[in-house]
Amino acid sequence: MGMHDNTHPPPPPLSRVALINAQSDVILDTFVHVDQRVADYRTKWSGVRPGDLNGAPPFSAVRDAVAKLIQGRILVGHAIQNDLDALQLTHPAQDLRDTSKVAALRRVLPNGRSVARSLKHLAAEEVGLDIQSGEHSPVEDARAALYLYHKHKRNHGGG
Repeated sequence: MGMHDNTHPPPPPLSRVALINAQSDVILDTFVHVDQRVADYRTKWSGVRPGDLNGAPPFSAVRDAVAKLIQGRILVGHAIQNDLDALQLTHPAQDLRDTSKVAALRRVLPNGRSVARSLKHLAAEEVGLDIQSGEHSPVEDARAALYLYHKHKRNHGGG
């Protein structure tokens, strides 16, 4: 993990984790106990309220549960490395399907460089889903990434 300087605040603590299966059924959706004091829950965007974290399992228990659930599985997500980093987990590259890396879903800049587009915009344009318009739902995000993956499956080298 890198060190943070004063120009870039540290990332907010992980407060909720959701996993769905290939049929988009929820197999895990849990809040995560946060050790530090939370000054602003940003509920309007995060969907997390102060009471949601009361009695939530500790980070280590959630990380261990996720590690067991994903072992030997294909992971689909949008910028999925960010999620793995937040969970302090690794996963074999050949088992990752990242919709942010699909050429057909990236925006090409005037200089020829391609950049990832937001999941919110891709979900709306590609699969007709309105996500992240109010409170954030990691389940909605996971489903949107899965639907994008299925639509563009042929563009993923790994299948």
